[in-house]
Amino acid sequence: MEDGHKGGKVSRRRLLKLAAYSVPALSALNVAGAARAAAASLPEPPGGCDLPVGAGLLGDLYDNPWWRNPYWQCCVVEAPCHPHPWYPIAGMYPDHTFSARWAGNLIVRVPGTYQLRVRGKDFVAGSLGIVAPNPSYVTFGPDGVTVDLECGEHLLDIVFSHWTGPAETAQSWVCLEWIPPGGGDWQPVPATELYEMW
Repeated sequence: MEDGHKGGKVSRRRLLKLAAYSVPALSALNVAGAARAAAASLPEPPGGCDLPVGAGLLGDLYDNPWWRNPYWQCCVVEAPCHPHPWYPIAGMYPDHTFSARWAGNLIVRVPGTYQLRVRGKDFVAGSLGIVAPNPSYVTFGPDGVTVDLECGEHLLDIVFSHWTGPAETAQSWVCLEWIPPGGGDWQPVPATELYEMW
């Protein structure tokens, strides 16, 4: 395949980037700029694989603590890590309860053993659909889970519910964290490693 510039070939990495940035949802959600900036600064990991650069997971916020209609807000793309008091719909309802769900893919660029956890107040849980080599499904919470992951995009779903309030006397927060291969401390999963498209 030629790109018309001196007979050169288009790299697989460029094709993936072009495909990722041509999705209309990215323009509509106004997050493509941040993803492009992150892509420019990401080095190719040694022994890694070529995958798209994410901008976060696709999130829905509900005006109750049970993940039910009506929506307050939908189609937000973000990394679910709000380590500070977090009231996305505070003041709109007398009890200040709300819930959120984020869905998409966890991008694994380097194969190895990962630890995943999600923490928050009041209820938070996650599930990971491991795509390869043997499709499987694991759930995790504040205690975390240890999983061996191959390069690729693995289905990720995070749910959060806040029911203690009001805002003046309670705080809500949620954070998705990991320890990549090689160890270290828990750290928020970067938005570049979370892809909102299923």
